[in-house]
Parts: sequence; C-alpha cells; structure tokens
Amino acid sequence: MFTPLQKWLNRAVLLGVLVATAACQSASLFEEHQKLPNMSWEKAAPRTFKVSITQANTEADVAVALRHTAYIKLNEIRALLTVTPPSGPAQEYPVVLAIRDPQSGAFKGEVLGDLGDVDSVVLPSFRFDQMGTYTFQLAHTMPNDPVKLIMEIGLKVDQSKP
Repeated sequence: MFTPLQKWLNRAVLLGVLVATAACQSASLFEEHQKLPNMSWEKAAPRTFKVSITQANTEADVAVALRHTAYIKLNEIRALLTVTPPSGPAQEYPVVLAIRDPQSGAFKGEVLGDLGDVDSVVLPSFRFDQMGTYTFQLAHTMPNDPVKLIMEIGLKVDQSKP
C-alpha cells in the first residue's frame, strides 16, 4: 500500500514522463531519403518526393538532407528545386546545399568516420496553400556531371516554429 506522499510522487513522475514525451514529439510532416546508385547523382536522374498535406495554409520548413562521404571535395552543391502544388503551376527555386564551410573547410552537419550528414533548409516558412499532394523534384545544376560521393538525398518537411 502506498502512502499519500508516495501516490503523489508516482503521479508527479508519470506526469513528468508524459510531458517529456510530448515535448520530444517531432513536428515532422514528411521525411524520405533516397539512396543513389554508385554514390553518384546524375543530372538526368532528378530526385522526386511526393508530400501529402492534410491542412491548407500549413507553414513548414523544407530541407534537403545529404549523406556524403568524407572524401568529397565540394563546398556546396547548386541545385534546382521544383515544387508542383496539387493544382496550379510549378515553381522553381535555385538552392545551395552547403557541405563545407568555405573559409575553414570544416564539414557542416555531422561527420562520423567516413560518412557525413548535412541538412540545408532551402525553403524556410514555405506556405502550403492547398491540401493534397505536392511534388518536389530536385536536380543538381553543377557543371561536372555526375556529382560523386553523394550516397543519399532526402527531403524533410517540418512544421515551422512560431
């Protein structure tokens, strides 16, 4: 049998766990990663992502995630992101995916051993005006094709913070 103080402490601990769990819940609306064959991103093979939006006028941060090897020499990758809403014309956005700091040469994001992961928010506070499926297509615009030593490309859509 628990004393009133023990009951109160048990409830307080349970409430704390619930609050901590709720605080850790991600505001992620979408996340998908696509492996690239032979660690090579070709212009002729743009990456396509289908994002389902369930509420009109949703504001979210759209980020591109890259997984690369630590042997990549590029500081950045220039690309074109084309967004096609459920109805309406497509819009194109030139984007820069930073890999290294150009001054110091240090990798951005996280590097562990021979692998690096970096997320670049390319469309901050992007407004999804309509409900439905949006198509995001990402193609690199680098002069050298293919871009080598890229293992995966991903798209993340996270609810914008107020």
